[in-house]
Amino acid sequence: MRRGGEVYQVYERAAKLLRRRRRNPYRMADWHKGNNGADTLQGDSRLLSKPDRRAGRDRAAMPRKRLRCGDCRLPALIDQNPDGTDEYLWAIAECYESSGRLKLAIQTFRQVDRFPDNYFRMASCHRRLMEYNEALVLYNQCKVHDGAAPNAFIQIAYTYEEAGQREKAIKAFQLTCKSHPKSGQASEAHSHLQSKYNISVTLGGAKEE
Repeated sequence: MRRGGEVYQVYERAAKLLRRRRRNPYRMADWHKGNNGADTLQGDSRLLSKPDRRAGRDRAAMPRKRLRCGDCRLPALIDQNPDGTDEYLWAIAECYESSGRLKLAIQTFRQVDRFPDNYFRMASCHRRLMEYNEALVLYNQCKVHDGAAPNAFIQIAYTYEEAGQREKAIKAFQLTCKSHPKSGQASEAHSHLQSKYNISVTLGGAKEE
């Protein structure tokens, strides 16, 4: 957690970056109000005109509400730590995803330079939206990544299953066993074929019965 002086400096730099000096003192006043910084709060208020000072006092007295996704000042965060851009975008995308704003989550994950992880997350969102073709396109692109290929294969199978395409799902589960027989996904696919479809296969993908 940032100490008092550090938080205040972040607000100051954010004000300069966003060129919203008339808005940010309100937020500074909010913060100082909650941290018993009455003297500094008055100093911030002198930056404003009289009507604005009254608005600032009223604002400082109001209960603070929790920030929602999209309320964050991403440009200010990037200015403080340009190397953390992907982390900030990823956190925002996860927030969108967990709150059900899946299209916004997809758009934000797409901006993150974290292949193939972001592709898997976008595909998951598409599946929740029942946009199965879009999910399949993303999973197929993930197959080129050696470390992600087994998971891409089995997720393709589950996507076909969710879409109600039984035969394609079975073939995709079998292909998972055949393509990556030593992977955990192959074991999972083998078990799933037995329990759901009553189909037994070797981990090499050949049908036994």
